[in-house]
Amino acid sequence: MAEIEPNTLIPAITGILGAFVGAVATGIPILLAEWCKSRKELTQLKSSLVAEVAALVEIAEKREYLRGLQGFCDFLQGQPEGTTRNFLVRIPKHYSRIYQANADRIGIVDASTARKIVQFHQFVDAVIQDVVPGGTLYQGGGVNAFVQTTNILDRALQLGREISDDT
Repeated sequence: MAEIEPNTLIPAITGILGAFVGAVATGIPILLAEWCKSRKELTQLKSSLVAEVAALVEIAEKREYLRGLQGFCDFLQGQPEGTTRNFLVRIPKHYSRIYQANADRIGIVDASTARKIVQFHQFVDAVIQDVVPGGTLYQGGGVNAFVQTTNILDRALQLGREISDDT
């Protein structure tokens, strides 16, 4: 077997180590830049989703939707069984633009906040389906329908406040 001379081995090892160091030196800044970019994206997404929830809660509170629904519940409980009332609210289709545009990316937000945001929007959507044309309360609901919608809206507003307070 032929003996390898140190003069030949040193340049080979130096070349391999140089390639490795070069790859690491190039890769680390790229990985760091990507990590910073994803952290910034996460922060922006979470802030936007939370701001939208906070705005929806504030609008619902200022317009006193919950109090209005509770008033209908109180009124209908004092009426003969089978009495109905209409309750309608005009809601634009784009009321939750940020959530709808980013629903597929909500998984990058921490699990607890993401869960609450999804629940909030599901509860709000359920209420909206009741008060828009074709909905139970829009057509004329009885006391049970009003109580259910009131409870769902109350839960949505509670979740919305938790989301806003958590951040």
